[in-house]
Amino acid sequence: MKNCLICNVEIPENKKYCSRVCYNIVLKKNLEFRNKSNIGKRWEEIMGESTANDRRLRQSEKFKINNPSSNPDVAKKISESLKKHRKLNPLTGDKNYFYGKKHSDEYKVGQSNKKKGKRSYNQEQFERQNQNTLKGNEHPNWNGGTSNEPYPFEFNKVLKENIKTRDGFKCGVCDKETQKLAIHHINYNKDNIEFDNLISLCYSCHSKTNYNRECWVEFFSKKNKQNKQNKII
Repeated sequence: MKNCLICNVEIPENKKYCSRVCYNIVLKKNLEFRNKSNIGKRWEEIMGESTANDRRLRQSEKFKINNPSSNPDVAKKISESLKKHRKLNPLTGDKNYFYGKKHSDEYKVGQSNKKKGKRSYNQEQFERQNQNTLKGNEHPNWNGGTSNEPYPFEFNKVLKENIKTRDGFKCGVCDKETQKLAIHHINYNKDNIEFDNLISLCYSCHSKTNYNRECWVEFFSKKNKQNKQNKII
């Protein structure tokens, strides 16, 4: 038996360090000593963009081969265990690592610029998604192509602002107060721009109204009746 070169713990003769932690300490020191001039630089600055990209690709392929979760059976076990753990330990309230924090304006602008013009999936996944997506009259929400029909000329910014002001800049479903509101046609008829047929909705709730349209028509109709009764009282 001999001792670890870092923490002096007893280890077998065929080893130099007791753990990966100790090995990484030595590795870091060696790298800093050998590459003092390269500390803080990106690979592109050191070896050129094409060489850096090739190196990243090689590393990515190496990680894929050595990654146990690339095995479907292992990935399934990891997924099930994580779901079980998260169910017992939900990240809600002060347990959420981002609780009480906010992204800075600089971070938001940077992330927005970084993601502009990019998809969250590659070209192959995009094509596969398109193949599996129901289109036209095969889609359950198909309504004869009415979404492509133009709005009346009178349905303009002035009208929209008037509707938002009438609703107190609040969503007609979740009651959230925001400046970012969409104007929804209650009976889904674009030509009907009467005040009683228009309501302000936040973007999230507005997207929900594309499903179960009959239920939403009934919901908003009842809401309008209640509002009229409250005004009379």
